[in-house]
Amino acid sequence: MDIWTPRDRDEFVQFATYSEDGRGSKGPYHFSSFPRVLANDKDDPRKTFLTETLAKTIYDKNPYYRKISLGFYDSLIHKLSMNSFTGPYVGNNIIVVMKGSNAYTYVTSEKFKDDFHFSDMDLVVCINPNLPDDFFHQLECAVKTLVLQTISQYKRTLDYMFFLTNKSVEASMLDDETIKAFKIDYSNALKDLSNNEYEFVSPFESDEIRNYCSRNSCLLTNSKIKDVTIVRVELPHYERCERIPLRKTPFFCSYNETIDFSRCEGESHTSENAQGHFDLYRIRFNNLILQKDKDGQVIHKERIAADFIDVSIARKDDAELIDFWNRGKCISIYDRFANIWIMVPDIVSCINDLYKMLNVYSCTETKKAKRQQKYNRLVEIHNQGVF
Repeated sequence: MDIWTPRDRDEFVQFATYSEDGRGSKGPYHFSSFPRVLANDKDDPRKTFLTETLAKTIYDKNPYYRKISLGFYDSLIHKLSMNSFTGPYVGNNIIVVMKGSNAYTYVTSEKFKDDFHFSDMDLVVCINPNLPDDFFHQLECAVKTLVLQTISQYKRTLDYMFFLTNKSVEASMLDDETIKAFKIDYSNALKDLSNNEYEFVSPFESDEIRNYCSRNSCLLTNSKIKDVTIVRVELPHYERCERIPLRKTPFFCSYNETIDFSRCEGESHTSENAQGHFDLYRIRFNNLILQKDKDGQVIHKERIAADFIDVSIARKDDAELIDFWNRGKCISIYDRFANIWIMVPDIVSCINDLYKMLNVYSCTETKKAKRQQKYNRLVEIHNQGVF
């Protein structure tokens, strides 16, 4: 395998962003361009099923599997805290908050486990927007590097845990028996998800399926020559992560630095400040889906990713960051199975977040009903005075 230097990587990204053709390659790595689209495209229900199944297996099947996901949160907090520059500001000017469905599930605890369910882990790194611009930018740059390093290192750990045989290279967060049990439980959960039309297959089933589901990690950045065009560039490693190679496996990373939009776009209502401006870092997990005809014969196969871990770093002008810093409140919750303290918004902040999603910002029809149900239930729980 060719060894890429930082210069090789940077030159490939530059070539991709200035390409007139909109696609190309260097060795095993490819790039392609596509038009910027609104975030309210229709969701693929199969992807939703896969994401829910992965989360249910991790959080509910065996609570000690939770380390597979929550280990990332622990690693990120540790890296930010131990860094000589960012460390003194963690917990005051830098806060890592878990949001979304997992936050609602944690904040309502076991008392309402039938109303709220775990999903992919959604983390937001919030830097105090009231800091001077120059200092905010310095912290932001340092945090971006540490998040990229954590993402890269965590993917490497997952690769060695689940797909590579040389376990001595990277420490595992689970013992071999637990890893084996998780593979079986997840594969069985996908079999239960299958129906007459689709068969869902885990990449743990065979080396052939693992290889089919494998994908290179990538960067999403803006084209330098075409307006409203995004370029997806596959990379062997990220900037300042040159010693952490991104292997081609079913676990793959993406780093999107193109997100800048109005959260009210396309709607008749307006908001004084609805700016969405953040970088998004993700680890996703590919699976195989087989489509069958009425006779049970396979007529099409494709790989579809389950969402696994999302990390966003809000820019200084992001409306959600400003609102969180001015109004939001957080609480720490201990997960005894993963032995990790987790920071989540309190129940009032969760209610406010859902209210804005439903009544202030644009909301796709496919998500509106579920969000309304969660909002109504959180309001009901809060009015009961339980929390």
